[in-house]
Amino acid sequence: MTDTRRLPTPVAENWEWQLQGACRSVATERFFFPTNERGAARARRSQRAKLTCNTCPVLQQCREHALRTAEPYGIWGGLDEHERLAVLRNKPIRTWVSGDIVQGFALLVKKERREDRNGKIYYDLEIADA
Repeated sequence: MTDTRRLPTPVAENWEWQLQGACRSVATERFFFPTNERGAARARRSQRAKLTCNTCPVLQQCREHALRTAEPYGIWGGLDEHERLAVLRNKPIRTWVSGDIVQGFALLVKKERREDRNGKIYYDLEIADA
């Protein structure tokens, strides 16, 4: 059973930002992975979700909510569960992103660009001082 004590109280002001989310017009399957999805399929789903997040007017509120409540699943505020865990542990995030997605992150800054042997580009990201 889920422990709901960590969630904000059911006051409308705490949740109204969700009504403006870009995700409201997209199927939830884009943001939450099937249990058995791995590899390239999962990476593609994650990328599509993050592209949606990049256009969202409430990206910052969504990310703050996900970090504050330690949201365990899915893409929230442009971050997947592994990226959120790294943020909560105050570690740099290494993730595949395109430059325009990184620019959409209000709390993340691009630190270093890396390329693997196959030409896949990664960015080391870290939390910016708010």
